[in-house]
Amino acid sequence: MKPLDDLSAEDSDDLRVNLYQTDVSVPPRTQGRTPQHREAWVARYFLEAIADTGLLEYPVHIRHQDRPDFLLSSRGGTTGIEITVAEHVNHARAKALCEHMTKNNDSNLLDCMDVPTYRPDDKKLPNKEILKTVTGKRSSYPAMGREWEDNWTDAIVAIVETKNGKFKSSGFEKHDRNWLLIYDNWSPHPTGLNDQDLECLSTRLHGGVFEDTPAFDKVFILRNSNKVWEFSPNSTEYVVYPDNPEEQIEGLGDLCDLTVIDDYQLDDIMVRSETRTVRDVVKRIEGNRYLMAPEFQRDFVWEPVRQSKLIESCIMRIPLPVIYVAEGIDGRITVVDGLQRLTTFVRFIQDKLKLTGLGNGHPLDGKRYSDLPINLQERVEDTQLTLYILDKDAPPRAKLDIFERVNSGSILTRQQMRNALYNGAGTQWLSRMVKCDEFLEATGRSLNSKTMRDREAANRFAAFHILGADAYHNGDMDDFLTHAIVSLNKKDKAWLDRLEKRFCLSMRNNHVLFGKHAFRRSMALGQENRKSVINISLFDVFSTLLSVMRKKTIDSNAKEIIDRVVELLNDEDYVYTTTYSTNSTIQVKSRFNLTMEALGEFQELEFIE
Repeated sequence: MKPLDDLSAEDSDDLRVNLYQTDVSVPPRTQGRTPQHREAWVARYFLEAIADTGLLEYPVHIRHQDRPDFLLSSRGGTTGIEITVAEHVNHARAKALCEHMTKNNDSNLLDCMDVPTYRPDDKKLPNKEILKTVTGKRSSYPAMGREWEDNWTDAIVAIVETKNGKFKSSGFEKHDRNWLLIYDNWSPHPTGLNDQDLECLSTRLHGGVFEDTPAFDKVFILRNSNKVWEFSPNSTEYVVYPDNPEEQIEGLGDLCDLTVIDDYQLDDIMVRSETRTVRDVVKRIEGNRYLMAPEFQRDFVWEPVRQSKLIESCIMRIPLPVIYVAEGIDGRITVVDGLQRLTTFVRFIQDKLKLTGLGNGHPLDGKRYSDLPINLQERVEDTQLTLYILDKDAPPRAKLDIFERVNSGSILTRQQMRNALYNGAGTQWLSRMVKCDEFLEATGRSLNSKTMRDREAANRFAAFHILGADAYHNGDMDDFLTHAIVSLNKKDKAWLDRLEKRFCLSMRNNHVLFGKHAFRRSMALGQENRKSVINISLFDVFSTLLSVMRKKTIDSNAKEIIDRVVELLNDEDYVYTTTYSTNSTIQVKSRFNLTMEALGEFQELEFIE
């Protein structure tokens, strides 16, 4: 993979593909992290979010530089993007110190780290105080009322004011358009930001820095890897990119502080290389040995000219790029990267493709496979394809990481990868569950089906119901969910039908108790309040534990159960388990134990063995 320092794109699809092929991994602070690493990470997800919004004029060229950090060039002119991070210095130093201590084999420190509600004007703490924060020996003060929101607004406004002043100074290159991009790593708030917070920020900006000859045409805030807010001096209305409420979800973990590339022994990654002819591969595809249409894959999109040039390359004996595939447990092959090429070969040999766009007078133009002389037919069929095959026995986490690195199509979620790599009875069960009325009602249809966020939720239910929270280890949610799918794939129809009844019962119970607030922090606020976004940590707990409660128990004890849940959601320790390091082993087991203590007496059914 190449660094994000110089790339071009003809359109939004081309931009996504090129972004996906860039290395934006952020190494730990102990392993040489630099500001450039974070800038590249932020830029990649920002550009992905705005790819289809009209903010970019294609074709576009993107270059990493300094002052400002990125330059976008297109027919519409140049756009300078300055990137900065909203994070209190004490917060950043606490994480840095925690990484250094974790490096010395104190692996629980990161999970236990206390993240206080810092105020923007809080002074830099000495190392002794930072150490107390990291080890949890310093008590954080609770946020009162709208204190956290006000602190956040003050911090963002201060950053814009500071950057505004620096931009006007000498040495800062000005362009046709000048954007400020803020990565919001301010210590997270339990309920997240809402419309009121964003409107408050917009009012503050327009009442201050935007009134005083603003340096930037737009100010963007990147809150996580798929959500951007735009504020402009020319409008008091803020804009959200992408404008897709289905993608709002809490509790997936802190994306920026993940180490993107896992530590594997090189000999453990089981990828082998094989060479096969086009004839052999097409025969296997026709025999249903290759999985050519994973549900996440885009429809076949190569235009006829591009397909024709691939066939021409075969006839000209031009070497082709490698194709990546993954071997399934049942021996079938999932195409990871190369779907377009393989589909082209199948269409041509089946006489469904007529060669076109090769140039006036080209001897192949207008020809189908059956029109070619035998020697040219054989030249296509004898073309050597190099396949890199991911072995079925590769470690589950390694499979996902390799899959992520080599796929050059649409950027995939981990659930989409699991769906392709472990396709079977289990993935089919997940597909059915997310279409059932009980699930759609309980989630308010707010989990994105295209990115399989809905199936990830059902996957989590299955994992905690089948394997149990006690089986969760090493803070590795990917591995846990993968093992659940593998387990589901081994079950017979009768067993899966029983699990389906439990899933539907759980969704029904959650909806009866909490209505539109099911799996949301607003469960604690009452039905008359605006619902918050789904919190996946709450989904884990309440989907699992309410699946072992009878309908009549729920109906007879609704008020008592609701009161206990409200008490839980107002408990500082419980909120902590659903907010910070949510995938850590300590946090997962803590929130399950606390919920079971509160609701245990109402659980009358057994988990399915």
